[in-house]
Amino acid sequence: MNAQRLPELQPGFRSQHPLGAAYFYKRQFDDAAAILLAAPQEAPGFAVTYRFLAAYHAHMGRADEAREIVRHLCRHLCRGPERHPYRNQEY
Repeated sequence: MNAQRLPELQPGFRSQHPLGAAYFYKRQFDDAAAILLAAPQEAPGFAVTYRFLAAYHAHMGRADEAREIVRHLCRHLCRGPERHPYRNQEY
């Protein structure tokens, strides 16, 4: 799997998120969960990891855990257009 070679191909790349996402898409949910549960410690502001974690819990029939992750995502990582640092305020 190419995602396993990321550290070799891009030495500064630390996040394991792409590998977890690859396992998720291959429906290898246990392998995906092991990686995705550790990924927020590596990059806590990367919202996509939380989306995959919520999807993992939903696939495993754990709707309450999925909802809690989505709540966390919205509380801590969602930004409205008025708070986005790259938004041009003229438009």
